[in-house]
Amino acid sequence: FIMKKDIFFEYCEFIFSILLEYHKKLNYNQLSYYNQRMPGFLAERLTGTFISYKQKQGTKIHDCKIEYRDEELPKQVKTIFNKDAINVCLSADDNYVQYLCVAINSIKQNKNEKDRYDLCILEENVSERNKKKILSLSDDNFSIRFINIKPYLSSLDKEIFKLNSHFTIATYYRFFIPQIFSNYNKILYLDCDIAVNHDISELYNTPLDEYALAAIPDISVLRELEVEENTKQNFLHNYLSQQLKMKNTKEYFQAGVLLLNIQKLLQNNFTNKCLKKLEEVKNPKYVDQCILNAIFDGNYKKLDMKWNVQWHLPYYNKHLDRQLNIKTYEEYMSAYHAPWLIHYASGLKPWENPQIELAEIWWKYARQTPFYEEILYKNLTSKNTTILNMNLVRDIGNALQNRYLYYIYKILSKITFGKKRKTYKNKKSQLKFKIRQVKQFLKGK
Repeated sequence: FIMKKDIFFEYCEFIFSILLEYHKKLNYNQLSYYNQRMPGFLAERLTGTFISYKQKQGTKIHDCKIEYRDEELPKQVKTIFNKDAINVCLSADDNYVQYLCVAINSIKQNKNEKDRYDLCILEENVSERNKKKILSLSDDNFSIRFINIKPYLSSLDKEIFKLNSHFTIATYYRFFIPQIFSNYNKILYLDCDIAVNHDISELYNTPLDEYALAAIPDISVLRELEVEENTKQNFLHNYLSQQLKMKNTKEYFQAGVLLLNIQKLLQNNFTNKCLKKLEEVKNPKYVDQCILNAIFDGNYKKLDMKWNVQWHLPYYNKHLDRQLNIKTYEEYMSAYHAPWLIHYASGLKPWENPQIELAEIWWKYARQTPFYEEILYKNLTSKNTTILNMNLVRDIGNALQNRYLYYIYKILSKITFGKKRKTYKNKKSQLKFKIRQVKQFLKGK
């Protein structure tokens, strides 16, 4: 209630004159745990009695509408340490929290003892049990906090966050980083399917100069664009240039590792631009990553490729040396053989495929986490632990495109000669195998 001071004092004299007498006569030892609050129950009824009495005396009473909202209000996160701290932001849900723990442990194991780390995890539904396990990695110089993203999404229609493949809504959380961390000057965003294998203070201390963002070019996208040029196909190029409206398609970056200039992003109205572009694009191919690239269109600072080594390329593509230009290929292979940060991007994951190169680095850090046994059990009992299933998911999604390309390569393999003919025959055979696998899978064989 809200009362005028004189009425409130009158209320207190009335209610406590009764409650204090009742309290003296009450034998609490004979009451149950619940009924220990008996004076409180009485006080509630006396309050109603007092309000009815004042109303009969002519006091005006206004009944307010009842509203219940079970949500926190958005709040700005304050820094834990001084300006010299390494500020890191990650995001995860309860399904990925085990792998988040591995990422955090890898950061901790490679940090300089003198450095202070302020790690903030954006989440919406991580259980208290799992939070406790993550927080066990914290110490005096390595702070870990969970930030509930729900208040920042409460006014939005979540239907706008389109998903595909293995992505979850957590991938869109980075849109809100400048709002949440408006008290910070700079923050390093990392996906949770990574393993850090070097001191990331070197990455964090990279000067951003006039840029709002620093990132690493997406080698997977560059490879696909190169292949399209060689085969006179333009599926991805057309998507980037026409749907995303990118002028610099070959400057497309990978969004799993981002060094962010918070104050510059706030000045540029970053969050609203992201949401507006998402409504415009509607169904981005690589979810939020496409939206970020559409906004920046190549205007970012390029980081050393060792800070975001996409591990899956050599596994999926046996002829990278023929699909990338020599400069990009040499830079990528140099980073691949001496990675500072491995990004286990795509549907290929080290916890499902420990036999693939670079998976051993992830497992080295996984063994040191409180989730190690859970990770083993979860993947031993999973029905989808093979690479075949992940490839099938991708091939089913590309079924029409694969069929179209198959007929194109079939024609080209007949009208060309020499090395080109051999190349098109190989491509035709590969696509034929994929199409057959998809058919068999859909038939349940």
